[in-house]
Order: sequence, then C-alpha cells, then structure tokens
Amino acid sequence: MVASPTIEHILPLEPANWHLKRKDIEDYVNSVGNLTLLYVDDNRSLGNASMKEKVQRVYSKSKHIFNQQLSEKAKDFESDPRLAIEKRSLELAKIAEEIFSYR
Repeated sequence: MVASPTIEHILPLEPANWHLKRKDIEDYVNSVGNLTLLYVDDNRSLGNASMKEKVQRVYSKSKHIFNQQLSEKAKDFESDPRLAIEKRSLELAKIAEEIFSYR
C-alpha cells in the first residue's frame, strides 16, 4: 500500500529534460496514461527528470507493479511519449473495465 501517495507525471509538466516544449505536450500530458502514484518524497526527488533517471532512481525499485512496468516502457516513453501515453491509457482502461465490470 502506498502511504501518502501523490500523482506523478511520467512525462513532466516542464519537459525540457525530455527535449520537448510545454506547448507540444499540452494535449496529452495530463492523460491517465501519463500518471502514476508515488510516495511524496520519491515524487519530489524526481521533479522534471528524464525518463532514464526516473527509471533508475524510482520506478525500477518500486514495490508496485504499475511502476515497475514503466521501466519496461521507458524506451517507448523516450522515443515517442505521445504514443506511449496513448498506449498506456488504453492498457489502464482495459484493467479498469475488468475491475469495474458487472458480470
């Protein structure tokens, strides 16, 4: 269980370390596929770090599978963040559908 969870933007709101401009990401940066939960201290320490740094410092060491899986998706996020976010959004939607379906 995550104590004091905070919402982490995988692709940060200030994407300079990703070689992107804020205006270029505004349509998808707040999508569910770009969000995860982290402990407060972990989230603060990452700031606007690159995906590589985020994986090395926090995601790969997380006890939570959804953060560990981000390590596996790192190259996708680095090469085409928009596509990676859209793909992850669909994956999360399928999980939510399974959890909340009435059967």
